[in-house]
Amino acid sequence: MNCAICGKPVILIPSAQERARKDGCGNPASYYTAIFTTHADCALAKSRQETSDLLARLRHLDPRVTLPCRT
Repeated sequence: MNCAICGKPVILIPSAQERARKDGCGNPASYYTAIFTTHADCALAKSRQETSDLLARLRHLDPRVTLPCRT
């Protein structure tokens, strides 16, 4: 399975087969390859970019919109 964002292979550790073997619910290995479709880093980067884009659009519509303070 390739990452839905970057297109590079998603490698599960432990593997989907190992997860299925240890799974007490009887899920097949294909279940695990189907639920892990992106790299964590890719998902976080995409989320950060989408948030930045949204804030930029909001600031363009209303210049009074400011970034929230980080504490």
